[in-house]
Amino acid sequence: MRILLLGPVNTPHVEHLALAMRERGHAVEAGGYLEPGLPPSSLADDGIPVSLIEGPWLPWMRRLLRRVRADVVHAHWLPMATAARLAGARPLVASAWGSDVYYASRLHRLGNRWIVRRAECVMSDSAALRDDLRELGAPAKRSMVLNWGVDTDRFRPAAPEERAALRERLGLGPGPVVLHTRSLKPLYNPQVVTAAFARAAERVPTAELVLKHIGADVPDVGPLPPRTRLIGHVPYDALIAYYRAADAFVSVPRSDSSPRSVWEAMACGVPCVLSDLPWVHELIEDGRDALVVRPEPGAVADALLRVIDDPGLSARLAGAARRLVVEHRSREHEMDRLEGVYAELAGHRPGRAGLPRTDDVGRIRAAYEERDAAGGGAPSTEPGYLAYLQDLEWQILRALHEAGVELAGAAVLDVGAGSGQLLHRLVEFGAARGAGVELMPARVAAARERYPGLEVVEGDASNLPYDDGTFDLVTQFTCLSSILDPALRRAVAAEMWRVLRPGGAVISYDLRPSPAPIAAAGTVLRRRAQRSGGQLWTPVEPLGAAEVRGLFPGEELVSRAVSLNVALPAALRARRGVALALGAIPALRSHHLAVIRRPAVQRASTSESSSAA
Repeated sequence: MRILLLGPVNTPHVEHLALAMRERGHAVEAGGYLEPGLPPSSLADDGIPVSLIEGPWLPWMRRLLRRVRADVVHAHWLPMATAARLAGARPLVASAWGSDVYYASRLHRLGNRWIVRRAECVMSDSAALRDDLRELGAPAKRSMVLNWGVDTDRFRPAAPEERAALRERLGLGPGPVVLHTRSLKPLYNPQVVTAAFARAAERVPTAELVLKHIGADVPDVGPLPPRTRLIGHVPYDALIAYYRAADAFVSVPRSDSSPRSVWEAMACGVPCVLSDLPWVHELIEDGRDALVVRPEPGAVADALLRVIDDPGLSARLAGAARRLVVEHRSREHEMDRLEGVYAELAGHRPGRAGLPRTDDVGRIRAAYEERDAAGGGAPSTEPGYLAYLQDLEWQILRALHEAGVELAGAAVLDVGAGSGQLLHRLVEFGAARGAGVELMPARVAAARERYPGLEVVEGDASNLPYDDGTFDLVTQFTCLSSILDPALRRAVAAEMWRVLRPGGAVISYDLRPSPAPIAAAGTVLRRRAQRSGGQLWTPVEPLGAAEVRGLFPGEELVSRAVSLNVALPAALRARRGVALALGAIPALRSHHLAVIRRPAVQRASTSESSSAA
């Protein structure tokens, strides 16, 4: 692919993104402006062409777009994305960085509203910023969270001997080192940091504070406490050395959006003191992964002293922080997702309109948040829907009986459990244990409130929190069809198979491909129901019987088409008799029900049999 990056070309974000895509074999160019106070861009030295704005933005950008003929254009900062779209950039990815939203002028706010509605994909590095973009009008299906990612091989904890050597090389003393690598502009509260350090140093006089500011110009932050070192731009490897040598990292700005520097510090196993902002609570837990405080000198000083005085706390924070980054913020994972977005928008792999499939978990969460906000998460009391649900329960019990699968005394896991209604009924029908995994926190809370006997947890079904072979029966009721990414769908099915005991069974009940006229009629009826105040309907990808067999490689005991298309009674407000009559028509049966048994004993492969002989 040919990728054109637009924005401040001398910032680490743009530089590292360009290098990451070039490493993956893509032709990358960058264009934009130089951020004042930072060193010139190093991209040209690395073989990536850079074009700086000359004259009025729009004519310059049109010339650049004509010359590069990029497969995808990625603009950083929303004003740059607005200019790119006006110049004709398509397909366009628009990335908000935070300040371009939080501190936008009135004119820029108008531009932001315009561009987030028109870009093919709108990105942010935190869910909090993504939600603000949606308030500006970014469609849920075209907005996503993508972090910058951290190279966890380079940013890694240092052993005690290595840390001592790093400190000697950097000229740091043996006492505790507090590191701050954020900008020293007022937004980032540098005076709070220095005042907090001064208080902490009264108790620990050997402590040192390293303030790394951005750029070559020395900012005026007032008088500095003793044992404070103020440094400017350093090469990236040297910056990594400071992280790995530090005992604590401080980031307490007034506003922020998932800063890369925090994740880099956490990857190095540095205990962090962070200001209490919305982005923090998306992944970070206070007291487990970091210390979260008000951005005030007293609160920050107390947190620093807790880290310095309690080696056990410091070690726990360091270990949890490192694990969090490895699991959720690795550079390789985030760049895989970004590359997938580019590929789909550029037409290099099949996809659907709207949000690229590479962020399907985020897309699903956004779609169901929107649906639940419109009342779609609450159990329906419409007679037609209740008839559908009662028929489903009967179909499940009938299929289990035919398959010879015993429900009484079984441990059951429902993947995509929602508010727990069907799982609760399985327990009422005889299951001994009902566990469920659900992506949406509000639905988890509802399930726990309505059915306190169930074990419903919040989680991603592609990473189930259970040991192998834990459950006798694993179920999914229209969960897989809500996943549009085939790779993610396979991962969820593999996890269901993993936690199923040998000899246990999977129940899969999901939408099946319908004949074109029936599918079209269902679409029309769903839209009519939505316009008349009914629930929102989320995007789905039906599963054929062959795909279900491929996802669960066991003995298929039951496989049949069942259930009336629920859109019909819901949209027509049909009562039970009409619903049952319609359900008797085979073409209107919209779902596929399968029961698949996992072999009790895995057969040896040919090579294993030969070696055993």
